[in-house]
Amino acid sequence: MAASKLGSITRSVDSFLAMAELPTFEERKKALLGKLDDAYRVAEKGRGRIVHKPDSDVELFDPDVGGMVKCIELAARLMGVLTEAEQKAKSGDGETRGVEIDQLVSLLKSIGYKVEKAA
Repeated sequence: MAASKLGSITRSVDSFLAMAELPTFEERKKALLGKLDDAYRVAEKGRGRIVHKPDSDVELFDPDVGGMVKCIELAARLMGVLTEAEQKAKSGDGETRGVEIDQLVSLLKSIGYKVEKAA
């Protein structure tokens, strides 16, 4: 019961000022994620345009991929996903490993690339 009530409260919050007045961080976060969901749907649908053809007109939609990516980045920041990934990368625990430039050059040379210093 409490979870469904929280869901309806966060869905009904449509202004950022109203979100600021929500009592807990989790409620504010969920309300913001709901706004991002809405923005993502709009960006995914994109801007409509009409293509005139001899037989009939066709309406096409061009998704706003940049807007979609921005929504994903903001949602990841809100949920702490990017922060966690950055911490893992810095500590060497994640999938990303730091490579020294000399190691990279020797690896590239070992597979046949010619590596020169840029001017």
